[in-house]
Amino acid sequence: MVNVLIAEDELLVRMGILSMINWESMGMKVVSCVSDGLAALNDALKFRPDIVITDIVMPGMDGLSLIRALRERGIRPACIVITALHQRQAMELADELGIVACLVKATMTQREIMAALMSASAKMEHADARTSGASDEKRLADAYRALLLGTCAHEPPRAAAYAM
Repeated sequence: MVNVLIAEDELLVRMGILSMINWESMGMKVVSCVSDGLAALNDALKFRPDIVITDIVMPGMDGLSLIRALRERGIRPACIVITALHQRQAMELADELGIVACLVKATMTQREIMAALMSASAKMEHADARTSGASDEKRLADAYRALLLGTCAHEPPRAAAYAM
């Protein structure tokens, strides 16, 4: 099971992310869901998540400082950033820090969140393949591309409260 930590200060966004993803079907479990960066850092040190989804602007500690602090402590989860920044600015930050994906808060969709999670899983498997010698990265990359292009064989499951 892949452990996920979510750090987002806006309650509705946090609850939306939690409810629109069928975590179990993706082989994932949310181990922490917090509203500020310091709580996220404490929980990350405790739970050692495989994936961190973090807002950039949060009380206590911003998301970029959180990622840097984790890396300084030897914790290197695949990171997905949620931002209200212009997409170009977000992509520049992603390149600088090696973030897996940037999601724009006002426009992110279930499909984009799932694609980002799949990309994070592929990154994790790629890192594991370097140590174990085997990887299913191509399958995940193909699924990620299909999800982004809208050519999935089946629509991802939607939470009942979020379905339209």
